[in-house]
Amino acid sequence: MGSGVTFSGFNNVDFNLILNSMMTQASQPLTALQTRQTSLQSQIRTYGTLSTKVVALQGAAKDLSDPANLNSFAAQSSNSTSLGASTGVGAVAGQYEVVVNELARAQVTASTSSSPDASTTVIASGGQITIGGKTITLSGDTTLQELANKINATTDIPVQAAVVRASAGNYKLTLTGTASGQANAFTIVNQLTGGAGITFADTDNDGVSGDSSADNAVNATDASLLVNNVAVTGSSNTFEDVIPGVTLTAYVKDPSTTIRVDVTSDTSAITTKLQRFVTAYNDIAKFVGDQRTSAIAGDGSSIGRDPLLRQQIFQWQFARAV
Repeated sequence: MGSGVTFSGFNNVDFNLILNSMMTQASQPLTALQTRQTSLQSQIRTYGTLSTKVVALQGAAKDLSDPANLNSFAAQSSNSTSLGASTGVGAVAGQYEVVVNELARAQVTASTSSSPDASTTVIASGGQITIGGKTITLSGDTTLQELANKINATTDIPVQAAVVRASAGNYKLTLTGTASGQANAFTIVNQLTGGAGITFADTDNDGVSGDSSADNAVNATDASLLVNNVAVTGSSNTFEDVIPGVTLTAYVKDPSTTIRVDVTSDTSAITTKLQRFVTAYNDIAKFVGDQRTSAIAGDGSSIGRDPLLRQQIFQWQFARAV
């Protein structure tokens, strides 16, 4: 492979130096464009930072401009392990006495029969079982776990099926309501055939299981509270419309205990909103000042000389003055 081309001197003239100088001169426009491109890319990123800071300031200002956000309240329960209390929109100051007489529960019904295993012994080979109005039909040998899987795969069925190990060699099928409250109680009509069989309690011998309290491991119940001596009930343990703007959540049933709920002005929330605005304002003001300083120092990537930012500087200075 040949060596690179070089030019030797002639009459003490260094042609390499002349050529390099000419190439450097010719490349200056390209270098200038590359430098400008780098500066513009940096400015674009800086504008992105400015946009983020402006959005933060706008959000903080919006919080302060809405009177509803300035009238903040907090709810405190005297026994938060038994009754939770939190505030939302529309809360007003007040004091309330609450008694948790009953908790909302989902129905749980377990098979009275058991299987020696979950996945080997056939407990049915045909027939059908109707749970909460939804029918599951079997067309072949089915184990306890397979039955549970078929139940869970049924669309809109109001229960969750599970196989539990009661003891060694003693497996049962449990059906648990997917929602609490008396309105979500369910019944079982068992017409499965073949295999070792599966049964559920039917205390009143009407061919339907789950319709008598003795049929179930847990009966579906509604939550029941006494709020300032006014009885309220619901299918859930969460009450959102009993006290204006307050959500109550019952955790422990204790009819003998009165829990006090105090709803008071929450000055800490207002302070937090004000501090958020001050922080956002100072942050963007410092950013504008830094850009202006770097522009004066000749930083080509700064946006401090941009007319839009200069207008912003004027607005900040005017705001400080007033």
